[in-house]
Amino acid sequence: MTTLHYEAPPARAELLVPTGSEHVWVAMAVFRVSAESLRGTVLDQINLDRENLALIEVGCYVCEIGWSERASYRRCPGEPARPR
Repeated sequence: MTTLHYEAPPARAELLVPTGSEHVWVAMAVFRVSAESLRGTVLDQINLDRENLALIEVGCYVCEIGWSERASYRRCPGEPARPR
């Protein structure tokens, strides 16, 4: 049984630090994966491909608002908005 592993490079935390009041826009990809493939018991399952891509969301890492052109012109409040 062969299991593919990907060793991610070290985290680049400096990319997530805002300068001033700017938004830190990030794109997050969500993939559907099976427990069997994560355990390595399914050999032909590839997890991070377009067939398994469920959605891609773009938002601010700091204030957690979703991307919009309007929001891109506004200052980042620096923390998530409180629910109303």
